[in-house]
Amino acid sequence: NTEIYKNEKFLAETQIVRKIKTLGHSIRAKNGIKIRQPLSEMFLEYGDALGWIHSYFGVFAEELNVKNIRLFDDKIRQNIIWETKPNFAHINANYPKERVAEIINAVRNNDAEFIHDLADENIRFTEPKAKDGTNNVANANGLVVMLNLNITDELKKEGYARELVRLIQDSRKEHDLEISDRIVLEFNKNMPPEWKKYVLDETLGSEKKVAAPFAAVEIASGGGKVSVKIGADR
Repeated sequence: NTEIYKNEKFLAETQIVRKIKTLGHSIRAKNGIKIRQPLSEMFLEYGDALGWIHSYFGVFAEELNVKNIRLFDDKIRQNIIWETKPNFAHINANYPKERVAEIINAVRNNDAEFIHDLADENIRFTEPKAKDGTNNVANANGLVVMLNLNITDELKKEGYARELVRLIQDSRKEHDLEISDRIVLEFNKNMPPEWKKYVLDETLGSEKKVAAPFAAVEIASGGGKVSVKIGADR
């Protein structure tokens, strides 16, 4: 009935959404880019089945810390090549040891006649790769995710600000303050003015001189060390 169809459709979509997030996180991890570092763009490809995905763009933007989400277009597809690779697990599990090397070499050399005669498409799989060699593409079950890993100075600064917020919030927890408790912050001279509103808003802080800080944090940014004294707002 209609209700069962809706539930099945929702479950299928949820699995795809979860997989997209997993692939996005895997690209970040492979490149050593922390989630606190914002990225400019993420691109998605899943045949014609992603017409509904726009409603989840906000979820991806927040969880993967990406500014813009787009579906693949011809220009993006031209920047990707598909490599054919041996499926080692399948070959080792289904063929005698004396044939394994022969089959692997046939796949690597794209020996069309050998592969046709073997009649087993599971001996190989295709994997997307950026033409410029950037390790920014991941795929699973026909779903392809690509991240723009070009981190501009503006994005880098935003990443520093997010890192500062994290350190302040961690210090708050370590000193048994609730996230809702207001605090006062004193910034050193290296604090970029454009960070202040974001940091104060995110930490429920106000800027003043802190005579008796309960903690201090610092990060090394492009403009030198930024340090912050943290006090309770009594």
